[in-house]
Amino acid sequence: MRLVIDCRLRFGVGTVLRNLVPRLASRVDELTLLGSEGLLEAWRIEARNVRLVPFDSRVYGPGEQLHFPYRIQRSCDLLHVPSYNVPLRWRGPMAVTINDLAHLSGAMPTNPVQKAYARFFIRKAIARSRELLTLSEFSRRAIASTFQVPAERITVAYCGVDPKVFHRPPAGSSSRVAALLGFEAPYILMAGSLRPHKNANSLLLAFQELKRRYGIPHQLVVVGEHRGFRVNAARVTLPADVEQAVRFTGFVTDETLRLLYGCCSVFVYPSLYEGFGLPPLEAMACGAPVVASNRSSLPEVVGDAGVLVDPLDIPVLAGAIHRVVSDDALREGLRAQGLARAKGFTWERTAETYMQVFHRCVSS
Repeated sequence: MRLVIDCRLRFGVGTVLRNLVPRLASRVDELTLLGSEGLLEAWRIEARNVRLVPFDSRVYGPGEQLHFPYRIQRSCDLLHVPSYNVPLRWRGPMAVTINDLAHLSGAMPTNPVQKAYARFFIRKAIARSRELLTLSEFSRRAIASTFQVPAERITVAYCGVDPKVFHRPPAGSSSRVAALLGFEAPYILMAGSLRPHKNANSLLLAFQELKRRYGIPHQLVVVGEHRGFRVNAARVTLPADVEQAVRFTGFVTDETLRLLYGCCSVFVYPSLYEGFGLPPLEAMACGAPVVASNRSSLPEVVGDAGVLVDPLDIPVLAGAIHRVVSDDALREGLRAQGLARAKGFTWERTAETYMQVFHRCVSS
């Protein structure tokens, strides 16, 4: 199979591609990646059957529609587009991943133009693609009901976790956290971007209650870009004594993130909307006990290996966190359950699901 993949997206979708593409390379005859210079080196792809075609047009911008067809090999067997921004002038076979409907759900701040753009291109993706993929049963149901698509047309390909990157760090690693970032255990951890739907404000308010009501000694560590609160989301104001126990690290390397996951007292993920939600899975793979939102796809990821709560009920969220940090048996039980559950999500399984879909596309 001669496969072409648009690899320009970063962060969420980019993380999926970075893990998926190297595993697809060994399963196809030729693999062409559309992306920026240096992509093969950044993703450590050395396979001889992989080549890069430079393509720097802005994702979701008008320029990509003009240049897309000229970057795709005419002789390719299949084009994979990992989001809904399909090339309108491409008439060859195509498989599309619609990750979620966040832009249409109200979970993310979008204006009418952005919503209209998303709805138009999702409809085009559904009409033009031979096969559709998504990341969770939650997203499959949402796509099927919103766009009147038979659910059997949509294949769920769960994300995975790489055990070489995310695994439980050795005992005593908290001293490395202190050396790298300047703080020590105990701490509560949240990771991910700080866009409004991630709902970090609820965790900040729950942390205030944990300090006021329970007097916990923990710090709250938030891995993500602090200025993300400026995107249509006002940062809640905390009392000075609570504020001084909150630390925003900004972005960190995978190695540092693994240490933070593995040494935290509890990992909390209060997101209001996720197409999948990788951070709780990564946290479980590193041995972190997890408290997560009971909304969208997160129950599929966490299952019964974590504590699921209403992310907008501050007392309930604070109470769940307190139970975990104060109950040694519960905390260790969640660690063990999380480690076991994370083993069921592998990128190899994800790649195999994608290949099954791709083969159906080229044989239809």
